[in-house]
Amino acid sequence: ENWQLLCYAALIYFRLPQPDLCREIGLTIIQPRARHIDGTIRSWKFPADHIRNYRNKIIDSMSNAALTDLAEINVTSGSHCRYCDGKLQCHSATISAGMALDYIGKMSHSGFTPEQFVFEYELIERALEIIKRRKTALDEEGLAMCKANKTPIGFIAKATVGNLAWTLNPIEIGDAMVPKVNLRKDEEPVTPTQAINRGLLAKDTVAAFASRSLGSMKLQRMDNAKAKRILDNAK
Repeated sequence: ENWQLLCYAALIYFRLPQPDLCREIGLTIIQPRARHIDGTIRSWKFPADHIRNYRNKIIDSMSNAALTDLAEINVTSGSHCRYCDGKLQCHSATISAGMALDYIGKMSHSGFTPEQFVFEYELIERALEIIKRRKTALDEEGLAMCKANKTPIGFIAKATVGNLAWTLNPIEIGDAMVPKVNLRKDEEPVTPTQAINRGLLAKDTVAAFASRSLGSMKLQRMDNAKAKRILDNAK
């Protein structure tokens, strides 16, 4: 349910000369640089008549967002708020952050069952994400205050220091020294992944000469997205 993509699909569908003749809608996202478990190209198909329900949800959300009385706006904060410029002024984001802060003081006790663990873990994940988004919004607002000469008490806008970099050609500098200094970087092999991506070696060939070592154990959620799609396609 990528809502931005669904907006595009709805616009195209309802501009078709005969939309009722369409039986299925297919959406595809291509993100070459995205590290997604399903790869860089991900597709989703659903019956065409479902687009009407999605369109109605979009229109309802637009109507709610257009209300001038904040007390009447019925919106839900979530991961979609991450890049919103108005999250600091959004009453839903503010309420969510307040609830997350309140929950931090009410964490559970010992004697967890597996079910209690999952419930607690999901609440903590949700609270951390909300607090992180709120802090990001406050950081941006505080920086804007500093730029407007309204610096909050106890804060300062300070530029970070970047990496130390050459201002002239380092090889020429080294060659000009007396005696000469070799500032050339030693030759390094490409990584196995780079060898595959650059088409230097086939994946099967690399597999014969490279391997992944196991790191430390880390708790991780199971991704049931693929299993869900398989079950949905089997229906």
